[in-house]
Amino acid sequence: MTEARKIYKQADPPHPNGKRKKDRGSFLAVTATALEMRAVLAALPGGSDINIAEYSILIPQDQTRPALPALRLAEHDLAILICGVGPVAAALTLGFYLGVRQDEGQGKTLDGVINFGFAGSYDLERAPEGALVLVDAETFPEYGVWPESGEHSPAGANTCGNTPKQYRDDLPQPGFPLPLPLPQTRLERGPIFTRIDLEPDQALAAMGLCLGKQEKNRHNGKNFISAAPTLSGAAATLSGVSGTPRRAARMAALSGALVENMEGFALAMACAAAGIAFIELRAVSNAAGKRPPQGWDFTAAGATLSRAAVRLLGRV
Repeated sequence: MTEARKIYKQADPPHPNGKRKKDRGSFLAVTATALEMRAVLAALPGGSDINIAEYSILIPQDQTRPALPALRLAEHDLAILICGVGPVAAALTLGFYLGVRQDEGQGKTLDGVINFGFAGSYDLERAPEGALVLVDAETFPEYGVWPESGEHSPAGANTCGNTPKQYRDDLPQPGFPLPLPLPQTRLERGPIFTRIDLEPDQALAAMGLCLGKQEKNRHNGKNFISAAPTLSGAAATLSGVSGTPRRAARMAALSGALVENMEGFALAMACAAAGIAFIELRAVSNAAGKRPPQGWDFTAAGATLSRAAVRLLGRV
């Protein structure tokens, strides 16, 4: 890969307590399912009052533009969007609502998009069940030209001769399936093939957020935010999650990712195209390659998402 693409405008550093100088932040929380969204809202003030089941429809069939449910937190306004499962539904739904905001002249008021969700771990020693992963790159390893089962793409195949020269430096590292000679999309900053570098620290700064945990100062009893251990790593977005250990191992090798999901790449690409800061937080619910319900712990992963939401958005 070339140097990580700068997908966010340069922002002033956040205030030491994680707040920006402006009064309030306006964010969009996106999950694939109502189950994940309930976990996100569980510990936020007023979150349990929202009937999530009413908002799981992807796109209205008429010309109406329904307002998204929202929470007015102490320091942030949080709109809520359930995008549906899989990269197609995720891109369609988020793209629709971002387009609506632009049409209504509200595009500049959105400070960022936060994707909360469950994920399968490619390495339970590094990312055990219940762990929180701040995704630093999204990959889409299924894009490309696939060989027969058991056959590997030859070394250097990613820079095949029929790929336009101006794109060769932007192709993924060897090990990915052979890319098509055309990128999935072209943005002002360049083409996107199978990887988007997210730069989460820069995104957090742009959004004026701090991923810390709340603690009390034992001397004055006031709350403050301190650093909290959070894993960082790449994620692989798949159209169909791995159903066997062999499939999981192959996807891990192709992508170099720590966890797998079904929406992150699509959401990241939509935000990159719109010029909106994007953060992805994934709670490990299972080992990738295990079929549900055996080995899937949504309870522990949901508790992780609840804590993450409070750390990121809760009042200090």
